[in-house]
Amino acid sequence: GDSVLIDASSTGVYVARAIAARRDLHDVTVLTSGIYTAIEFLGRPDISTILTGGHLRVNGASLTGSFAWDHLEKVHATIGFFGARGLTLEHGVTEINIHEADVKRRMIERCREVVTVTDSSKLSKVSLVTYAEISTIHRLVTDDGAPATLIEDLRERGIQVTLATRPAQPADPAA
Repeated sequence: GDSVLIDASSTGVYVARAIAARRDLHDVTVLTSGIYTAIEFLGRPDISTILTGGHLRVNGASLTGSFAWDHLEKVHATIGFFGARGLTLEHGVTEINIHEADVKRRMIERCREVVTVTDSSKLSKVSLVTYAEISTIHRLVTDDGAPATLIEDLRERGIQVTLATRPAQPADPAA
């Protein structure tokens, strides 16, 4: 019975893939601004998938603008998953594209629970525009390469942090 918002990030596609692979979900509605994200649910008629509508950003295969905003105003989501180009305590969660950031900000306003999903390479980095203050995040999912001090600071602020184990890098055959 949950309603899920997923942004148009590449990370959002992986989140959608993980949700679509689960067979224990029933009566789930996914709303996304990502074309590739929505495609992940094509084989799951039991998951209701809705696109926000809006202006098609060809580079990101995402939907932005006032049509998306108007659609999102009507939504009350259980949880939202959002990728990031950067995340710091001072600047919050940042994005490189202003139009994408506007949609993400509006999505976050409609979620009861906000989950940021990003690899550790984007932590302690700042991109062009903030779309979420740290105080709006409930959970962070990242990998075990995350800076320990940042993770500790986030947990002290009440953010639940999940650290996944990074896959081992293959040995360099040239070495």
